[in-house]
Amino acid sequence: MVTPVCLFILLFLGQPVVETINSIIPDWILNGFSVAGSVLPCVGFAILLRSMNMKGNLQYLILGFAIYAYFGVGALGAALIGIVCAMNAYNTNSKIAAVENIGGVGDE
Repeated sequence: MVTPVCLFILLFLGQPVVETINSIIPDWILNGFSVAGSVLPCVGFAILLRSMNMKGNLQYLILGFAIYAYFGVGALGAALIGIVCAMNAYNTNSKIAAVENIGGVGDE
């Protein structure tokens, strides 16, 4: 309900009213909103990692983060590299499972 009211004030009453409201709000509240807005991406990332099963795949998480954050590759490029890594890991695990299921000397 708060969002439609804010949009109504912004669109119909105009910029001077919004600037007046912002000047009335204390600085400590605005600083708190700024800090909360800065923390939100971290919270979202933590929730995402919590829902993912990262046991045994942490190296891919670190690789994706490094590619995105330090090497300047965009999100799509990092995702494509992640898909290649996932396909490679899947093929490797499939080959290992096939070799283990072949059987050999000593099997009964």
